[in-house]
Amino acid sequence: MDGVRSGLVCVIAQADPAFERLRLQHDPHAIAGVPAHVTCLAPFMPPRLIDGEVLGALDELATAFEAFEVQFHEVEEFPGVVWLRPEPEDRFRALTRTLVSTFPDYPPYEGAIPDPQPHMTVGMDLDARTQAGVREQVDLEVVPRLPFQAMIGSMSLLILDQHGSWTEGARFTFAAPRATAEPPLVT
Repeated sequence: MDGVRSGLVCVIAQADPAFERLRLQHDPHAIAGVPAHVTCLAPFMPPRLIDGEVLGALDELATAFEAFEVQFHEVEEFPGVVWLRPEPEDRFRALTRTLVSTFPDYPPYEGAIPDPQPHMTVGMDLDARTQAGVREQVDLEVVPRLPFQAMIGSMSLLILDQHGSWTEGARFTFAAPRATAEPPLVT
């Protein structure tokens, strides 16, 4: 694959329009084409190393995970970042652990954060004053619309090209969720 960098994410297609507007104002990745998402593993391997074998391993890995629903209902902050917390987050953590186990040469955030907090970024690379303003905007424009739900049915391989734009290089579909057993009728 052509490109300079890659990452694996779960795209949140159902993100609220107010949330998307704020992302486009305050998240440089959104401006560069990255959709609303929860990161699974970034950075991933250099695109020139992603071949049929790697794509096959990612596809096999994805089919071992069931699609799941997630809810975003809480706003959190890291230094320089405003984000929404997904619940449940354990599925994202399990996916990241499995990816790292399968591709041990590519730890999350190049090893800087071995067990990253699953999150959906609203704004990043913010100075303290800007972060306070973004948080205020989120509290006014996004929080009243929370919670919102999303179905996580796949993982996307995003590729950064030499011009600074991100595009989807491949998508890996999760298994259909198993039906839950209906309780017996009592007569």
